[in-house]
Amino acid sequence: MGSPHNVDDVLRRTLEKIGRNVVNLQKMEAMLKFVLAYDGLNGPIGALGEKISERIAFFAKMPMGR
Repeated sequence: MGSPHNVDDVLRRTLEKIGRNVVNLQKMEAMLKFVLAYDGLNGPIGALGEKISERIAFFAKMPMGR
């Protein structure tokens, strides 16, 4: 088999890769929410700021799978 040191090293590297994937998924989720908040905006220029703020708040509460 292998020494315990090798198993610990493999476990550490595996957890680092999993952590990196979690961070990348969080970044992707933030980017998707940004795109959704600004997608398809229409209306008078003066009302867009409020509309964007509402959409950002709306999408911030939604999970990525929705």
